[in-house]
Amino acid sequence: MRKKFVNVKSIACLQTIGGGSLSDAAPDARRYLARHNLPTDGLAVEATFDMGSKPARVAGIDLRLIVPEGVPAERLDALLAVASHCTVHNTVDSTPEVSITLADASAGTLPDLPAG
Repeated sequence: MRKKFVNVKSIACLQTIGGGSLSDAAPDARRYLARHNLPTDGLAVEATFDMGSKPARVAGIDLRLIVPEGVPAERLDALLAVASHCTVHNTVDSTPEVSITLADASAGTLPDLPAG
């Protein structure tokens, strides 16, 4: 199943990792452009992701940076490098350890989550 989400503002019920990649790469790219006094209006990120099964997971994520007009060609490789090394991308590439534990509800360490 391939899903597509356009621009950071349109993320609603995106899978956590796919949405994390999108929401992490866009601000990094925007900061890079602003730091170098380059145009940021029109910067957008499109994301598509594939769901895998057995086990259920996000099997692939593709991000596409829409570069604002006026960004010089000689800055594109650096912009791509910044977006490609966002925190979420680095985390997924490094196969983090994941620990899941159970806790007694009376411990009161976590707030109740809404149903649904």
